[in-house]
Amino acid sequence: MDSYKVIIFDLDGTLFYKDQMISDNAAKKIIELEEKGIVIGLATGRFLNELDSFIEQLQLKKYQGFVICANGAEVIDLAGGDQHKFSLLSKQECYELIHLAKQYKLISYIHEDNDYHVFVPGALKKIYKRMEILFSRINIPFFQAASRLKLENNIVLHKDEYEKICFVGNHKSLVEFEEKVKLLNLDYTYYPSSMHSLEIVKQGISKFIASYWYLARKKISLKEVIFFGDGGNDDELISNVGLGIAMKNALDSTKRAAHRVSQYTNRQDGVYKELSDLFN
Repeated sequence: MDSYKVIIFDLDGTLFYKDQMISDNAAKKIIELEEKGIVIGLATGRFLNELDSFIEQLQLKKYQGFVICANGAEVIDLAGGDQHKFSLLSKQECYELIHLAKQYKLISYIHEDNDYHVFVPGALKKIYKRMEILFSRINIPFFQAASRLKLENNIVLHKDEYEKICFVGNHKSLVEFEEKVKLLNLDYTYYPSSMHSLEIVKQGISKFIASYWYLARKKISLKEVIFFGDGGNDDELISNVGLGIAMKNALDSTKRAAHRVSQYTNRQDGVYKELSDLFN
């Protein structure tokens, strides 16, 4: 294990133990590794303002770690606070995607100023309100915040560019929507968060590319990296690092891409158990 200099963790479905929390055991183990000189990074679909408590819990600023947000759209080097953003979606692109999603009866949501804009097609609004309790139990940030969100008849965007845009709905409708978007424009990358959600970013945005960019600046090889993940947005990174570990609850594609599949799920504190096994 002495050959590994960096460990990167996905959050939802991986490092999160339950209720969007990192277990005390995992946090303690990660800090022990930081004290030994290992650099820790978080690579997530979440936005920076959603990560403050986890950055503090893992003492990432003290030990000069880093975070990759919005599936690779942004990298923050906590050693100096430097932020780097890659290609972002234009306001017009977001409007066009929201308009198209409406035709497929999909919920659209987009992050702006530390909050979400949500557009729910008229036919789904009653269902949406009835499902708020169920939403809070689904392990996707948007669903868990659903009961707090204000629905909008028409989304008005105020920024010129956005990291990503997300859609929720029937799986078949999502597939058809994605196929239609690909026919209209090939300049996007598509990340399914679950059977019922899809995230769209600009082409060339990924956790892998963002990690590679950060590591190259630090003169660290991918072979010196361990990565833990569980979802489709983790596949490229998990297959290219020195040791890619998929959680037991990971998607089949992620397990195939990984070098090792944990015998534990995230809800069994799998990251802590794997780290304890790797770093006795």
